[in-house]
Amino acid sequence: MKITRTLDVSEYEFYDYLESQLLSDLQKHSMEPTEVKKGAAYTKFDEKTQSYVSFEIEDYKRGSSYRMKVKSSFDTCTVHYRTQAVPKGLEVIFYQEIESFQSSKQNKFLRLFSEAVYFGRMSDALFEIQKGITRNRNEKLLADERG
Repeated sequence: MKITRTLDVSEYEFYDYLESQLLSDLQKHSMEPTEVKKGAAYTKFDEKTQSYVSFEIEDYKRGSSYRMKVKSSFDTCTVHYRTQAVPKGLEVIFYQEIESFQSSKQNKFLRLFSEAVYFGRMSDALFEIQKGITRNRNEKLLADERG
């Protein structure tokens, strides 16, 4: 599945936010040196599903592309962002592939319903990123004003 959105953020802000989220998880859950790069991986326990989930960065090119594979005992999901600066902000093309969502594994009605739900969640995820960046931007401005 693919959606495209233009976020009111800069390329720099988007990748800084993404890296801060990834570095936080890498530092908590990895025994290896923590750096956002292709091949970086970690596993963490998900309280909600009571199972382990593994994460691996399959591709990372700051300023243009990020792809991560998430595997659990229930499913495998690949998340991929491609970005490009545009006059109104940052165009983000968001791809999400969910193994269990393959058309051969679902009937047509269930697939159409699931698509609507997943597209909504994908859009929400992008706007949550934008809100997080805006919040960070505002906090930085307040801190700068206070000196």
